[in-house]
Amino acid sequence: MFFTDVSSKPGTPELEDWDVDRVDLKWEPPKNTGGAPITGYIIEKKEKPSSQWEEALVTDSPQPKGRVIGLKKGSTYQFRVRAVNKAGPSEPSDPTKPHVAKARFREYFNLINKLYKNSICSNELNQLRITSL
Repeated sequence: MFFTDVSSKPGTPELEDWDVDRVDLKWEPPKNTGGAPITGYIIEKKEKPSSQWEEALVTDSPQPKGRVIGLKKGSTYQFRVRAVNKAGPSEPSDPTKPHVAKARFREYFNLINKLYKNSICSNELNQLRITSL
């Protein structure tokens, strides 16, 4: 008779990408599958200051990645993952570091916009100086 067990816990999730209302996570699959293929993952989230973990996404793919949507701008979250095989869900992975839901490239675009506006003003002033000479 062949018995399966739940898998070992997956690796700690890493943020691949994010925006104001979502994160894309990836992680290492469990080292031990418990004797059965991984059929999916359960991603859990915890919003500070709560100490309660809640289910954020259930995947039906063995691919160790997922997108969590519906985050609230400015809120701080942590994420963890459970691997699922036919014996059930594993123990949770270690959690991510706290993440604030915000636009990833906002600061970059604000800087570019500021530099662009400054260069236009600077160019207009330089043209004004040249034409007035």
